[in-house]
Amino acid sequence: MTASVRGLLVACAIAALLVIAAIAARGRGAGVPADRTLVLGFRPEAVTSLLWERDGVPPAGVVRDPASPTGWACSAPRGAADARAIGDVLAALRGGRWHRRAPASAAGRSAAMLTVTGAGRLSIAIGEPLGEGQQWLAIGDRAYLVDAWLARALDPGPLALRVRRPLAAIAAAAQIQLSPGGDLGRVTLAGAPRRVTAPFTLLLDPNVARAIEQPLAELEIVALPEGPVAPAGEGIVADGVAVRDAGPCPGAPGRHAIDGTAGPGCVGDGTWENAKRATWTLTQPPAQLVERRPAPLEPTKLTLPDGAVLDLAAHPRLGARDADPVAAAELVAILGAPAEPAPLPAGKPAGALLAEGRAGGAITLDLYPPDLVVRRGEPIALRVGEGAFRRLVRPSDELLDPTPWREEPTTVTALELDGTTYTRGAVIGEWTRQGPGRDDPAAVSQLVAALAAPRVAPYAPAVTPRHTVTLRVQPPGGAPVAHTLRTGDPTPTACPALVDAAPGGAPGAAARLALPLEVCALVRALTR
Repeated sequence: MTASVRGLLVACAIAALLVIAAIAARGRGAGVPADRTLVLGFRPEAVTSLLWERDGVPPAGVVRDPASPTGWACSAPRGAADARAIGDVLAALRGGRWHRRAPASAAGRSAAMLTVTGAGRLSIAIGEPLGEGQQWLAIGDRAYLVDAWLARALDPGPLALRVRRPLAAIAAAAQIQLSPGGDLGRVTLAGAPRRVTAPFTLLLDPNVARAIEQPLAELEIVALPEGPVAPAGEGIVADGVAVRDAGPCPGAPGRHAIDGTAGPGCVGDGTWENAKRATWTLTQPPAQLVERRPAPLEPTKLTLPDGAVLDLAAHPRLGARDADPVAAAELVAILGAPAEPAPLPAGKPAGALLAEGRAGGAITLDLYPPDLVVRRGEPIALRVGEGAFRRLVRPSDELLDPTPWREEPTTVTALELDGTTYTRGAVIGEWTRQGPGRDDPAAVSQLVAALAAPRVAPYAPAVTPRHTVTLRVQPPGGAPVAHTLRTGDPTPTACPALVDAAPGGAPGAAARLALPLEVCALVRALTR
């Protein structure tokens, strides 16, 4: 009993001490503000300029500029400002928090002063570090202890504020202008894929285009010149962003100065030499530069030499008729296969083929027998080979679908052969016979499969009809149809037949078929 009373007294004493400690802590914290935001009510969108000042160093500033591609421009020194770097500074101002505050004298000597102008004026002195992870900032008459990363974010340095790779987006530029030297003068590249549009016309090999663009995209400003620079020449211009040669970089031995839209800067001598050599690529002969594929696009429509239009947007069509998918795929493959550059032929072309792409754009190929094609306006030809050339110039009638019908064999419900009807059963491969002939379900299935998509052959042998075969089809969701053909005696290479339908299912005069020999063998096996 005595022990229980003693324990209760101890617990009450501890509780009383905790209550007193809590009251004391509340009293000590009564004057501490809950909000430790560095800049209360800061609105990044209201900022119009930022200026950094350091002892013995020219000031560096940026101003909001709607005319600039990045929305900001460097005012000191002039040039294009990096919107991401400025966004990081504004984000630090908006989200910065302090740990402790003191009189302004606690910040010590200022390393830099940041002045923010917008809806009012704010000056922040970057003070001395306190240990490794914290640093003082001074605003007005108070000093604020913050994380060192926040102080670094507010003082990124002049170079970090600038666009350092002015041609980084050159691969996406709609137009590029270069001066490679020699007799070319000013060269203009445009479009995607890249094409030389002046002073001559030439579709560039994609590897050549990349070899030109990549070294230009890698030009990076690594220092700011310590004196004025003197840019010369027309330089490189990509969608209005210009970079001009400005000779050796003042105050930076081993570096080369450039100037232009992004302002003056110094790049490595090696990267500048790489950029110059890249532009020199255009001085090579056209055979070294040309795109070797006749029409490197995904064609949706081909206007053939005889004026017929082959529509490739869905199933190949020639006007109201189906086109042969195999022949259409051959044409597309020829247009996309590398060919051999050749001198421009004399005389007039025998015809032309127009290819229109899915992503827009069109290429006209002038056709020169026996094996040359020329993209219209280019100073060089491409040798595609005589076999490929014959396919490019063949009459459009030869591109019609040689299949008078295409059916799924399992939709054939009955096969009629010389008055005998074989009707499909409930199980695939099961057939019942009505009329004379033989019961051979396997042979019936094979014959149905062979006749589900027969092909017209332009050089099929003459036919003396011996047997009549009709397929009765029930398409899914469609009306029943019937297809009839008449087979003749087999030749050493084919089973000749006639069908009263033109290719593509259009009615017309009887067309000859050269069916596999097995068709005649199956017909003979079922009629014995």
